[in-house]
Amino acid sequence: MLKSRQLFQSISSVKTTEEQEAEPKKLKKNILVVDDDPYILRALSHHLNDMGYDTVPAPNGDAAIKKLNEAKVDLIISDVVMPGMNGHQFCQLVKSNASTSQIPFIFISAKDQLPDKLVGFQTGADDYITKPFELSELKVRIESLLRRIEKNAPVINQSKVILPSVNYETPADFSQMASNERITNISAQTSRELPPIQDIDALKELEKTMQTRSPERKNVQKVERVVSNTYETFEQVNSSEAAAIDYETLFSVVEKTIEGIKNEQGFEIDDILEASTLVLKSIRTNNNLILQALSNYEYDPFKSQLVNVCIFSMKIGIGLKMSDEDLIKLGAGALIHDVGHLYLPGYLSPEDLNEREDKLSQDELDLIKSHPLKGIEILSKFIPDLKTDYKWLYNIVLQEHERENGSGYPHGLKGSEISLQAKVIGIADTFESLAHKRTYKKDEFITYVAMQKIIKLKDRIFDSQIIKSLINEISLFPLDSYLKINTGEIGKVIQINHQNPLRPVIKIIYDKQFNKIIQERVIDLKSSPFIFVVKPIYDLSYEMKINK
Repeated sequence: MLKSRQLFQSISSVKTTEEQEAEPKKLKKNILVVDDDPYILRALSHHLNDMGYDTVPAPNGDAAIKKLNEAKVDLIISDVVMPGMNGHQFCQLVKSNASTSQIPFIFISAKDQLPDKLVGFQTGADDYITKPFELSELKVRIESLLRRIEKNAPVINQSKVILPSVNYETPADFSQMASNERITNISAQTSRELPPIQDIDALKELEKTMQTRSPERKNVQKVERVVSNTYETFEQVNSSEAAAIDYETLFSVVEKTIEGIKNEQGFEIDDILEASTLVLKSIRTNNNLILQALSNYEYDPFKSQLVNVCIFSMKIGIGLKMSDEDLIKLGAGALIHDVGHLYLPGYLSPEDLNEREDKLSQDELDLIKSHPLKGIEILSKFIPDLKTDYKWLYNIVLQEHERENGSGYPHGLKGSEISLQAKVIGIADTFESLAHKRTYKKDEFITYVAMQKIIKLKDRIFDSQIIKSLINEISLFPLDSYLKINTGEIGKVIQINHQNPLRPVIKIIYDKQFNKIIQERVIDLKSSPFIFVVKPIYDLSYEMKINK
């Protein structure tokens, strides 16, 4: 556990009085600071006051609830591990109450493992900062969240919040909230279940983070497309007559598109949009596409990457409550976002790069970084109105490698300068690459590893709201996927425990000899502390094949 004085030293490098006076004055915002360590509580409050905020200190979750009932609060900063009501439980109460759900919530904790952060996001937190931290980083995170709320959130009357107090001697009073013991023990349980993960290299210090608005869901059921400057409409996405699409068919659409580009015959953007429409229908019908996207190890890597990014992007977009029109454009853009690779030299083709083991030279890296511009060059040959009628596609292909802090390419765009659809495809593309970086059977927890690395890039490289949607929509153990548990049995995920994402509800299907179970048995891993996941199985037929 990090000592409070160590934390104070880690955040004590503040600006001089002269520097503070030189900065423009801001309207005072009230920040509720919750921590059971009085030294940390006092230090944080002091530094936040120096930043120009008013602080409302509280030593624990119960006291914080009383403060919310007494004062207007613009943002909450809370520790996780506290006696009585811990930070996760406090966050759940705040986010489940209509009067306080829009208040930005930041966790500050010394617990820096993926399960801790996953639970933090699953309980509703908007950000998670690991101790020790730089004061400048905290300031950037606070300002970013406050800007987002000022732009997007409805006006909330917080004059009387009336959040309940909780008597921990009678757990029933806490209703459906997770018990303190269950939430705080997730890390200990997971350390026995999952392999150790090595941290990625530290990134450059964050200087400025711009959050992008998550668009409100629109009541749009039709998508308009441009054909010779005349608008036509697609069939309603939610129509019961609309067909779904399977992975093989979607792969064939991409294959046809790639071959058309290679032989200079071109492709029809309408075919891509129609395929994307069917992907949306399929995703909302079942989980087959997402499961195949997580496990496909037998298809052409480059083409399957385009298919997988389309599926992942649309799942993330659904979590961001994008309109149907924007979702279909998002999926279509994902299906062709990396076509610029086709114009690179042969030795830098996706197929050759997939087999290379040596490090790329700087000249080779520069050539690869030119592929968004080459992608625009390709699409402009086949879509004359790319920069006007298809501006959304132009932005996706050109910007999907741009990053929040300006470290991306080709133009070093930052934050809100990047289109939301390009941001979504950017994170989906990175996740896809990480989740399929090694052979399927070599690392059964590669999805876990991929999500951990994505979370470490939060706000520096990727928008935290998009990361939250990635975690929520593309679960570590998706519905209908199979898991092997420590008893040797195999079960099917029938319910996700969002408070305990690593411990879903499963229905046992096979015993440890792969014999089908006759008598139905359901296990809630959240309530079964001695049973845990040994490994996920995204493709049951493959698992049975390699074990015969």
